[in-house]
Amino acid sequence: MQEQLNKRNTETFEQAIKELYEKSYDQRVYVDQLHSGLLALQERLNALEQQLIIQKVQLTGLGPSVRN
Repeated sequence: MQEQLNKRNTETFEQAIKELYEKSYDQRVYVDQLHSGLLALQERLNALEQQLIIQKVQLTGLGPSVRN
């Protein structure tokens, strides 16, 4: 009887560990996807900032006109 109980407890424990591992793996995949998305957004933000700086420079030209 004790041996059967130990076997069931072991099987239950193994199943719980397996489920926790699967959940942990799924969460890791999700975090990796979020990280990739954030990197893509950061790259886009950097490109937009660079475009904005270029446009500001183009609008202001070379600075105030010099009169001779």
